[in-house]
Amino acid sequence: MAGRISLLTKDIEDILSQQPHASPRYAKQRRYILLALIDDLQAINHVIPRLSSINKNIIQKLILYWKAQGNSGNTIYLKITIIRNVCKHYFISSPIPSNQELDLTYYLRDKTVMLDNTLMPDVNNPIINYLYRLQRYFGLKMLEAVMIESYMFDNDRLCLTRAA
Repeated sequence: MAGRISLLTKDIEDILSQQPHASPRYAKQRRYILLALIDDLQAINHVIPRLSSINKNIIQKLILYWKAQGNSGNTIYLKITIIRNVCKHYFISSPIPSNQELDLTYYLRDKTVMLDNTLMPDVNNPIINYLYRLQRYFGLKMLEAVMIESYMFDNDRLCLTRAA
């Protein structure tokens, strides 16, 4: 068993060292999920010698294990997606079925914004107050709030798009 674990660890480390350009957040997330996969495979008694040996049965057992561990549907969805992408990128074909076949769905949460003045700092400068509100209510960064142009306003509305 120790031999399989060391082979799998080496396999994953090789993959992580060759990973394509990705955002630092995604790279960190991918590293965490792939290294945790070794422990998860040990927990279900299915340690494989190579990541290319993963199959549909192992994936289904992993999903059941993750659900029993209390992982949310979105977390499981993310883990499977990362494993599938790694398999596709490094092993020609992916033995992992689609999320629909595995009955996995990703749920988007609605973000509601309460427009209240309870947490508004007492700022006398209207420009700073305006920038603060843009950051607070629209989730903009300071630089994004400063870059807003007058053409983005339509009467009493602010029209923001990704292109703007």
